[in-house]
Amino acid sequence: MFKGFKIIRDNKTLFNKLNQSRFYVDCSLFEGFGMTSVEATFLLKPVIASDIYVHKKVLGDYPIYFKRDNLDDLIDTMRIVIGYN
Repeated sequence: MFKGFKIIRDNKTLFNKLNQSRFYVDCSLFEGFGMTSVEATFLLKPVIASDIYVHKKVLGDYPIYFKRDNLDDLIDTMRIVIGYN
């Protein structure tokens, strides 16, 4: 459960937090590169990403994409990843 926002300033802490997660969600409408998505991919975490150009260009076929600006599609995609029917 999300319990607040905290800025992570070092890579070791970031990688530890990503390793503790079940999956990573990047719901950006605009992204310059998407480094955290790449890091989650490196850790073999399931990545759910909005279907923007840069995600498709950088991450290729690895993530499960959802339609940007579509909360219902994001929720459905998250349910698929966690195995919720």
